[in-house]
Amino acid sequence: MWSRERRARRGYVLIIVLGLAVVAFSVGTAYLEAHSTVLPEAENLMASSRASYLAGSGVDMACHYLLYPPDGVASGDYWTGGTGLHVDGSSDAVSISVRQDADNPEIYQIDSFGLAHDIDGDPRGRRGVRARVMVRPDPMIKVPYALQCGDMLVGYTSIHVVGDMHSNGLMSYYGDCTGNATSSSTILWWSASPPASKQQNVATVPTPTIDLSLYSKYVVNGSAYSAFQYNSSTMTASQAGLLNSYLDANMATNPGRIVIAKAGNFTIEAGVDFYGTLVVDGDLKVKDGAAHRIVAVANYPAIVCSGEIKVDSQSATFVVYGTALCETLNLQSKKYCYVAIYGALVTTTGSGIDDEDGTSTNITLTYNAHYAQYYDLSKTAMPFTLLSWIDY
Repeated sequence: MWSRERRARRGYVLIIVLGLAVVAFSVGTAYLEAHSTVLPEAENLMASSRASYLAGSGVDMACHYLLYPPDGVASGDYWTGGTGLHVDGSSDAVSISVRQDADNPEIYQIDSFGLAHDIDGDPRGRRGVRARVMVRPDPMIKVPYALQCGDMLVGYTSIHVVGDMHSNGLMSYYGDCTGNATSSSTILWWSASPPASKQQNVATVPTPTIDLSLYSKYVVNGSAYSAFQYNSSTMTASQAGLLNSYLDANMATNPGRIVIAKAGNFTIEAGVDFYGTLVVDGDLKVKDGAAHRIVAVANYPAIVCSGEIKVDSQSATFVVYGTALCETLNLQSKKYCYVAIYGALVTTTGSGIDDEDGTSTNITLTYNAHYAQYYDLSKTAMPFTLLSWIDY
């Protein structure tokens, strides 16, 4: 009797063990089946995410090329996109299509399609973006003349213009010019050296304004910067050297190296060699017979002066690389002076260049497209504005 009961209990245990084994096997099988797709799903998710980033990068690429067209885009045209473009060293690629709005030429539709591949090179992830952007008009002021006068121009034989020149008033000129001379009034050309062409009574050309308020706190491409406040009415060679070193160390906060001089007339003397933009609320005086030089940072003016640029000493040498904006360039009949501007000279009032007839004085104005353009700081918006973004 006891033996039969023990055998019955052993049967129950065997059944229970077999049942647990079946359950364990089922759970294990289910677990393996559930997790057998984790790796492919992870790879698909990663490829999809990468394709999405590629599509977004394509929009950024299109916006960049709308602002700065690559070689091969004709003047006045825009970049229309490309197929199979690579943004890194992988086989992944993005295809971009850009279309200009028919009603508003500042608005563009960008279709960007990203394609990511797996390690075997097979397509794995596909994502697209359709964006509409408004591209800001060119944020640069581009002066097209070596000499641009907002009023009239009365120039003597000491002036040499290498490039084009224009005045919005009477042009009475004794110097020489290698380019074209235009005036919104009458041209009286007294020189024996004719320009490439002369055109009078043309349309008035807008003169870049001298707005000093734009420079103390300035915005470029949506980022705000602060100019350096120079609290002295003079600058010597040693002071310019110290200032250049300070500006070198603070390019992140003042990339244009803009220096606001103390209000009132400002004098440079003792051979100043300055790299940046000098903003003067008054007259800028060039003193003593030493050589002075001001070199602008690319895309910034060299001198912004609300008054005159005055050569205040005999035998002075003053060389500028960049755009110089002032009321008038006044040589004050000083002898043996040399003034050279590579870029553009823009004058706003008076006769443009005054009292430049001192003995052996020479003024050479050479047009340079690189130095004759600078940021229009009155335009503080970002280069482009995103109007819509649709992922698909």
